[in-house]
Amino acid sequence: MKNIMQMFSLKGACSLVTGGAGALGSRMCEGLAQAGSDVVILDLAIEKAEALAKSLQRYGVRVRAYALDTTDEEQAERVCEKIVEEFGRIDVLVNAAGIPNKGTLVEDNNFEEFTRVLDVNIGGTFIATKVFGRQMRKQKKGSIINIASGAGTHVNKPIIQPSYNSSKAGLLMMTQCIAVEWAKEGVRVNSVSPGFMTHEMAGGMFPSSGPKHDTVMEVLPIGRIAEPEELVGAILYLASDASSFTTGIDILVDGARHCW
Repeated sequence: MKNIMQMFSLKGACSLVTGGAGALGSRMCEGLAQAGSDVVILDLAIEKAEALAKSLQRYGVRVRAYALDTTDEEQAERVCEKIVEEFGRIDVLVNAAGIPNKGTLVEDNNFEEFTRVLDVNIGGTFIATKVFGRQMRKQKKGSIINIASGAGTHVNKPIIQPSYNSSKAGLLMMTQCIAVEWAKEGVRVNSVSPGFMTHEMAGGMFPSSGPKHDTVMEVLPIGRIAEPEELVGAILYLASDASSFTTGIDILVDGARHCW
């Protein structure tokens, strides 16, 4: 049997995180760096990304930041060329870039806002997967991890979010389709679906107190909202060789919310 610590180690790997300067993405970047991986932070907020890159260098790995709009395929291809030129390979891609609804009900959104959520959450993930996954296919090895949501399989009471939920449902199916298509090319494709997150992590969608907060607590068997660190373990498992026979799955990290 292989050494279990080596199976989970990412030493020498090159990991990319879209939306890497965000509340969720930044924690994932730090977890990957702690596991020994070089990290490339991809985000439109380039100043935040560069500050994070500087901070993560304390783990003794190479960290770079690039500005990237995931819905711009030509820009993604240019960034990919730069990454491969410097790092020589791409081992892990975490698609964490995404946006919420402006409002939570149908009447709160016009069609332009509805399609914008789908363009970023599904379209941006598709483009990043296509462009960066191409390098993985050349290598005959790689792991792609899409950040989906428990909202992709059930309506979250009291936050209904028709466009966001639809985008995450589509992302779950896209994950399975690409996992099947690329399975024999050595590229694994999985997803992680967070449940209710802290106020900061959910972009302010879930208040820290009040009626909405109380309603959320009622549907959480575990009795609390997730902390960011509780997602990182699932990311590291799917990124590492410990999950070498795991592809096409979704890992729910939702405190048993899906069991109700």
